[in-house]
Amino acid sequence: MPPESLSSSRDLTKRWALLCALLLFLLPFCIFWQVTIGHKIWAIGDFASYQVPMNTLGTATWRHGILPLWNPYMEGGMVLGATQNPGSFYPLNVLMWLLMPAWLVLAYSIMVHLALTGVTTFLFLRSLRFHILSALLGALAFQWSGFAMSHLGHVMYLRALPWIGLALFAFNRWLETCKARFLALISISVFFLYLSGYPQVITYATLLIGTYFLFARALKPRLLLFAVAAALLGVGLSAPQVLPGLATWSSGEFLRPGQGVYSSFTSYSFHPAYTLTFLFPLARLGGFAEMVGYIGVAPFLLALLAMITVDPDEDRRIKRFFVVWAAVALPLAFGRYIAPVTKISFHIPIYGAFEGIYRHLLEFDFSFIVLAAFGMEKLRKGNWAKQLKISRVVPLAVYVCLIAILALVSPFADQTLPLQWSPASQALWKPILFIFIALLLGGIAMLNRRRFSTIALIGLLILTVYDLADFGIPIYSGGFTSPNFYTKDPAAAELIHQRIAPTNPYRILSFEAPGAMDDRELGKELLAANYFVTYQLESLIGHEGLQLRRFNAAFEGKIPPWGNVEIQSIKNLPFRKMINDFGVKYILARNAGAPQLSTYYNVVGTFGPITLFENPMAKPRLFIDEPEPTTPTPTIEDAIQIRKYRGDRIEADVNFKQTRTLVHGTSYVKGWKARVDGKETPVFLVDEVLQGIRVPAGNHRIEFYYDPKSFKQGLAISIVSLGLLLGMCLRIRLRNKSNPFKAEGANI
Repeated sequence: MPPESLSSSRDLTKRWALLCALLLFLLPFCIFWQVTIGHKIWAIGDFASYQVPMNTLGTATWRHGILPLWNPYMEGGMVLGATQNPGSFYPLNVLMWLLMPAWLVLAYSIMVHLALTGVTTFLFLRSLRFHILSALLGALAFQWSGFAMSHLGHVMYLRALPWIGLALFAFNRWLETCKARFLALISISVFFLYLSGYPQVITYATLLIGTYFLFARALKPRLLLFAVAAALLGVGLSAPQVLPGLATWSSGEFLRPGQGVYSSFTSYSFHPAYTLTFLFPLARLGGFAEMVGYIGVAPFLLALLAMITVDPDEDRRIKRFFVVWAAVALPLAFGRYIAPVTKISFHIPIYGAFEGIYRHLLEFDFSFIVLAAFGMEKLRKGNWAKQLKISRVVPLAVYVCLIAILALVSPFADQTLPLQWSPASQALWKPILFIFIALLLGGIAMLNRRRFSTIALIGLLILTVYDLADFGIPIYSGGFTSPNFYTKDPAAAELIHQRIAPTNPYRILSFEAPGAMDDRELGKELLAANYFVTYQLESLIGHEGLQLRRFNAAFEGKIPPWGNVEIQSIKNLPFRKMINDFGVKYILARNAGAPQLSTYYNVVGTFGPITLFENPMAKPRLFIDEPEPTTPTPTIEDAIQIRKYRGDRIEADVNFKQTRTLVHGTSYVKGWKARVDGKETPVFLVDEVLQGIRVPAGNHRIEFYYDPKSFKQGLAISIVSLGLLLGMCLRIRLRNKSNPFKAEGANI
């Protein structure tokens, strides 16, 4: 082919690739068009009760120029940046928090990350030299996979997905070009991944990326060394969030998911019988639909085709890598159903602290979509029959038989319900129809007639989009509602705001029975779950994976990490005392529980099914440590006047007649400091959960502020990592510039 024709062909291929990438990016915004234009919004489960509240908190902190280190709203105050899940320092979060309303950030975050997932997966598959149609199929299958669509409500999972493909793409391009910009892209990908929020998904993604670097490609050791160094520097860049998170998890001061208990580690294990849902996804309905690994009928069949055929040496190595990962990830997701393996993995540090082991479906889905792209290449080239090896069919058949036997002998558990085939018409005939269409299109593609083959391959793409959208979109379609749900404050919240002054902060407490989180209207009016954060009211409850152990002990476990507080707890005197000490001024409960509360508190008003009470014994945020007062006000001889309050900092003027212990009615966490007249003074525990300092007699300016050491250390690590990354990239760039004719990698 003449050079001009070759150049023209490459330009045409680039234009088609760009068009496909643009299609992948725009597709989520088109499919969720009502959300895109702001006409509808999700408000169901974690969307409304966790994600939007945390977006509200992130928006408030960054817009006011406050580092998101402390969360004053939940459980009497708790860590924020170290919590990880909200992604407080995740760059795309920060950007959207500064530009959009909090409720809209959630919607666009979902669509942006679905869009980026499609584009980066496409880039990775193209870097493996797959044809545009093959790369497009794999990207679509991962973008709309069961793992992604069943976790729309967990946007912290979705935030991790784009950076897997981008890191692998950058690694491949680094091996091919040895250009510094691809090393930098590896670091940026890992940086975004580690700030995305959810430690378990980050860990699983790291395993996939790390093993790809080590085993998937034949490469020179020095190239690998630079790539690993770039990835580690990406981790270092994320240290301002990651290091406080590690300090929090390792301190032992917090209750946390997993708890180091085997039963928690294996909770929500993927039952072997659920492998049927890879072809019949509607066989499993109900509240545990998160355990889904569906990638569509056509991609699944194409992946199986790839497994039983052979490839050239370099492709063979990559394909073998993903076959092994798929074969390993699925048993890992089985969890308790392969107890001998799981009990060993449970003792691996960090890894054994997670729960919901089914999330290994992430690696399974990603591996299968790569294999699907391999299978699409076989159809496109029309030579798969010659490359078919019976020796490949036998181990696959044995593997499937072992899973079938395991499915038959394994009992179902509370978190893994039996398969359901209702409604049978949808669960059976639609997947069978899709299988028939996929096989028909595959047969047409094998005719070796270019026009018919191309049409058949495009048909497989269309089938995949329809198949995955038909499965995924209905999962959360019942959660659509008007944006007014978030923009209109509950009546009780409006009244409480009127009664609480900014420099006289008090808290609320919702007696929340199970179910308020599912009933979004009730949960909102009751200010249950995390709804109170949405309306910027400080509370004693909270739905978060971490809870301070001393906080849990102070309330004798009556305020659990997930916030369901039983109304009978009010009969307990120590419980009521702690409510007073934490400054709980307003209490909400359903009308049915109002008689029990009216014995102790004053009714302020009734709002539909909710009754609001006022606690006259609630202590101010700063108070003197003394026996339980008989009146709700401090003694006349001592005075405390709060001058400034912003959640992570409180300033006041005090006038004491004698040396006193001044109590800050906020949970004691390492990182809180205090000054008296500008001089540091020790902060100590009061009543095993609150903060206190000793203040001498006289007039003094008091300040409590949150300033964790781990954040400063993380910031220092991040700055050093950035300097090292820039230095490494500059060195490589200068070497490449001075030695332009050396073989690839020789000058590294």
